[in-house]
Amino acid sequence: MILDEIVEHFGSQSELARVLGIDRANVSMWMKDKAMPSIHAINIELLTDGKFKAVDIVYQLNDQANQ
Repeated sequence: MILDEIVEHFGSQSELARVLGIDRANVSMWMKDKAMPSIHAINIELLTDGKFKAVDIVYQLNDQANQ
């Protein structure tokens, strides 16, 4: 799952939350719901220098939610 890859890239849910300036509970909720606000997908793309593309994050999460 792409969220697992993103968390692995940052090292932990807590670190991902820290760099995004949000509470770790939000990241935990994303993992549970398999969803995230698009603005955070854009920020992740910027923070990873494009390793994770916002469009791919949103597409994959939407695809998983519809399964």
